[in-house]
Amino acid sequence: MAGVLLAIHDQALPAARFAKLWRKVRAVGDEKLKQTYWTNFWFDFGAPQNAVDEAALALREAFGLGWKAAGVEWWLGRTDLRRVPIELHADRDNRLFDTRRRLRHPTVSSVLYFNRVKGGALLVLDQRESRDGSRRVPSEPRDWALAAPRPNRFVHFPGDRLHAVLDANNAMPSRPLRLPAAPLRWALVLNWWARRPMEVPAWTGEVYASLRTRAVR
Repeated sequence: MAGVLLAIHDQALPAARFAKLWRKVRAVGDEKLKQTYWTNFWFDFGAPQNAVDEAALALREAFGLGWKAAGVEWWLGRTDLRRVPIELHADRDNRLFDTRRRLRHPTVSSVLYFNRVKGGALLVLDQRESRDGSRRVPSEPRDWALAAPRPNRFVHFPGDRLHAVLDANNAMPSRPLRLPAAPLRWALVLNWWARRPMEVPAWTGEVYASLRTRAVR
């Protein structure tokens, strides 16, 4: 991935696998919708327990064998683009930073999109956070890239880069938009880590049970 700000792969999963995953994700409905970006799980590339695990293994085989990841942290992104809850940020081990002020990022950040919506592009900048998280490096972006949501589109970028979900007008979110209700932007976010982030649990089936594909021990 050297020198690549944002890589885009369309038809990333085989059609049947993507259809199965999307069917099971849709069945989650509005479960934990308000906490969707903060309901995350860890998969260590062992025996898959759910449709997300299966997809992660397929994506790793197709695109990520060179990433040297020990596992993947994942969550469902279900976003009302009139009120985007996440501002410009870089993915990090939040618990490690909160408790020890140590900044650690995934090797690679990535998103698999499920549906096409108006707006909602992913913006990735060439900026990073300083070691103490107090400033941006460089202070102003010199390069940027966009990826629009499209079914079965997989995008990935270096895990320390600042990025954001743009609103329904494809603008940086700054305030709620007065627009008619529209379908949510559905996505699967996967962060590929060299070492497991602190306190991220394995999926046990108690949450998002519709994703299950086999008995969970």
